[in-house]
Amino acid sequence: MLENVVRWTAECGMYLVIDWHVLAPASPQAPEYRCHPMNGMDLAGDFFTYCARRFQNQKHILYELCNEPNIDNGEKIPWVGVIKDYCEDMLRIVRTYDKDVVALCGTPSWSQDTQDVIGHEVTDENGIPYENVMYTFHVYAASHNDGRDIDTPTTFRGINFMKRFQKGDPEKGIPAILNTLPVFVTEWGTTDAGGWTNFRPDLSDMWLEIFDGNNDGDQLVSWCNWSFSAEGGVCGALKWNTGKISPLDPEILTESGKYVYDHLKMKQIK
Repeated sequence: MLENVVRWTAECGMYLVIDWHVLAPASPQAPEYRCHPMNGMDLAGDFFTYCARRFQNQKHILYELCNEPNIDNGEKIPWVGVIKDYCEDMLRIVRTYDKDVVALCGTPSWSQDTQDVIGHEVTDENGIPYENVMYTFHVYAASHNDGRDIDTPTTFRGINFMKRFQKGDPEKGIPAILNTLPVFVTEWGTTDAGGWTNFRPDLSDMWLEIFDGNNDGDQLVSWCNWSFSAEGGVCGALKWNTGKISPLDPEILTESGKYVYDHLKMKQIK
């Protein structure tokens, strides 16, 4: 299946993010992934070894080394000492076969604490920063915003995500992420973080404006919308029981799907 997707996306002139998409265990260094206690397998390392060797020099491929490192026993999985070390291990693997491939590094707290990377970017074994590396940020418009008109009395985890992402948080000593790091929003949604309720095109507009360069770094931010599926709740782009989707008929799209489709069409026209 993966080889078919690589071929299809190349034929369509599309980029393809190959993602180690796991949520539990919370740490990418967990033995279930890196050195299984029963069989010693390094599942993540074996996966990226296979992909980098099999698909080397395919210019449309990017590798997302981990998805959403999160919480273990109430403690945030840290960037320094855990996620960073894992990403450097995986980078050594993929760069063995493809020296220029773009790699995307997942960040702490479900890829929301991207600022933890600042000053601690990934490096090779000689301490030299890797090129062609970006850091991920994940956001859902109805949950991660500036506190306006949402179901909870404050922003998620008490954080004004729009301010932090767009301009930083000087009160907490956090510089503007987009003025400091190359960022790829590998997952964002038009709804709440669960994806099942609260479609918010107004808040989505605000995030897309930031992605389009209205930020302190004037950075144009690449993004992937969650999700092109018929099983994604309100955030899913396709209506339930959708059959054939090629060519794409706007009539099979949900409200969220139409919103994203229209935005992409508008960008294409420009």
